[in-house]
Amino acid sequence: MQATPRVAFLTDTFDKINGVALTSRELQAYAGRQNLPFLCVCAGEADERAEFGSVTHLILKRGALSFGLDHGLLHDPVLWRHIQMLRKEIDLFRPNVIHVVSPGDVSELGAFLARLLKLPLVISWHTNLHEFGARRLQKMLASLPDGMNRALCDASEDLILAARLFS
Repeated sequence: MQATPRVAFLTDTFDKINGVALTSRELQAYAGRQNLPFLCVCAGEADERAEFGSVTHLILKRGALSFGLDHGLLHDPVLWRHIQMLRKEIDLFRPNVIHVVSPGDVSELGAFLARLLKLPLVISWHTNLHEFGARRLQKMLASLPDGMNRALCDASEDLILAARLFS
């Protein structure tokens, strides 16, 4: 008989209205209904830890330096201040795998800990990061001539994609 996998799931959005948040909530609910060991880590307004049967839900407080990336999506560049506490939580939970959802702040912590602890890492992308980044840059460089803007955005899209494929 196979052992039940212990999944540490780190998501950059949980309580917002978007596809990643909905998927994150559904995964946590499924784990709870099936009595599967599941650690869900996200960021929010306050540090919180709660247990619901087989599910542990951990919220890391985002700080004053957080900034918006998109509607309802924040990034805290100093969320790393929680790394020791999160490491203890991961050690206590003893996951077989760490699952992250994007290159966001919470997922960065998960990817780092997976590598540090030599745990398998699962990444589920919900956005074509390279296209998203290029569109953001295009808006930021809107004052440049069209040809220069397009060339810079195309180059950034290629570089972002290459970085993601070979990291």
